[in-house]
Amino acid sequence: MPKVSVIVPVYNVEKYISKCIDSILNQTYTDWELILVDDGSPDRSGTICDRYAQNNRSIKVIHKKNGGVSSARNAGLKEFNSEYVMFVDADDYLTPNALENAVAVANEHPEIELFTFNYNIVCTDQVSRTDFPAGIVSGWTFIESMLNYKGTGSVWGKLFRRKNLRDCFFNSMLKLGEDTEFIIDYLIQSEGEVLVSNLSIYNYVLIPNSASHCKDNLPELTMLNVEFIHKYNHPELENISQALAYYIASNVIMKLSSLCRHYESIECDYLRSVGVTRLKRFNVKVRFLLWIFEYFPEYAIRLASIYWRR
Repeated sequence: MPKVSVIVPVYNVEKYISKCIDSILNQTYTDWELILVDDGSPDRSGTICDRYAQNNRSIKVIHKKNGGVSSARNAGLKEFNSEYVMFVDADDYLTPNALENAVAVANEHPEIELFTFNYNIVCTDQVSRTDFPAGIVSGWTFIESMLNYKGTGSVWGKLFRRKNLRDCFFNSMLKLGEDTEFIIDYLIQSEGEVLVSNLSIYNYVLIPNSASHCKDNLPELTMLNVEFIHKYNHPELENISQALAYYIASNVIMKLSSLCRHYESIECDYLRSVGVTRLKRFNVKVRFLLWIFEYFPEYAIRLASIYWRR
């Protein structure tokens, strides 16, 4: 059984997938399997994956009907066979010693359930590095940091233990925030701690107009808010209630600032019930706009066009 399974969802990335795969083939650590999930790519991505698999028995290719990145990752989760799992996006790539460093850290801390690493942000010819404080924190503390937008809620650049992954799957209905939900569910289920490493093992390639940066996806924040309110706004999760309120309110503000007209009444009701306008982390203008949104959402959207005139 290989030590690490690397799961890569593949869709319309013929320009990038070879670099991604090569970065795994060239790892200093060799005890791995690579699961490439071709999510119905209309371009040559699937063919490129097959070509690599023909020359390396450690590479497995799954071809499926298009269902989105969550569906593709779920397909990989059904097939992995290792002690650890790492997710990599097809337009990103690993540093040469990524798996070696990740496994070494994990072997040193058998009590830890999730390992998260710093990463490099690659944008054309410029590279910057994240600087998350290293240390060991509780799963609840890490969840709070994600909900407070103070840490990375992405599944890539992390190492997950096998034993807690068998019952965890991505929400295929979400197009934003599905990574954060997956990590929250994983940590709630495992009740474990998180090790934040200062090692940088992942290269995140910033591509203009990618899905996570497209304003057209802002309406998806409504679905995300509704999902999180239903799922995590419960008394037994009181310890993350303030962070959840900030997360939901921040998503609403993101929509309002972009003049997005999508909202659900449950968002208004929730913000009103938790008294989000008392959160001092928002300035007076934002708190006032949130208060208007609680009672008169359509008016808040019109008012936002004055606050954030384009």
